[in-house]
Amino acid sequence: MELSPIVLYPFQDRGSAMRDYLLALKHGFTGLFRFSGRDGSVLFWSYAATILFLAVFTMMAGMIPVMAESMAKMQEFATQNPDQVTIRQGPNSYSISVDGNHPGLFPDMSGFIEFSAMVSGATAILLAAAVSRRLHDTGLSGFWGLIPVPFLILGFGLMPDVFEDFGSTDEPDMGKFFLMFFNNLLYIGSLGLLLFLLVRKSKADLPEEPSANISDDKPPQQARRRS
Repeated sequence: MELSPIVLYPFQDRGSAMRDYLLALKHGFTGLFRFSGRDGSVLFWSYAATILFLAVFTMMAGMIPVMAESMAKMQEFATQNPDQVTIRQGPNSYSISVDGNHPGLFPDMSGFIEFSAMVSGATAILLAAAVSRRLHDTGLSGFWGLIPVPFLILGFGLMPDVFEDFGSTDEPDMGKFFLMFFNNLLYIGSLGLLLFLLVRKSKADLPEEPSANISDDKPPQQARRRS
């Protein structure tokens, strides 16, 4: 069955903007496993920005218990060892500086790493098909969307050992740390490349030329002004 394209008009008023936004969300959620076809920039970014915002918000919320536990450990340490800490407190600030190396004060990141991996996996599933369709619209294969995946998987594979070393020993394995560090740089670079590919102009806006990467489906977004 051939799907009719979604037409997003330039925003005329708040009601029109909300209508188009909800249409974009519906299109994204109902097309989670539809990797064929094309998505224009407005259609894609309305949906993708919402998913990314929710993912970041969820990550930050998951980090709060970890930071609270770490602060509680430092306050307990400061009470028991006042000569090894420096406390600075102001009207809108509070900080504790600990002298020396105390691995036991390092927060337990194992639970947060698992939580982050689940959030990242869910985000990837929610965005995969939309990214593929957006890449089709720019004239590229959807497989370009897989660029960051190897670095993301390797990063989550390294993090548990690296954080456990820093939290349990005075001499952590710096080889694994630098491997994770450079992998993260490559991951950020791959995200930047993917972002560059996603913001490219739609193929429909460029001079027409044959391409095996673009399906024959009509683009779901058509920029058209109302008369």
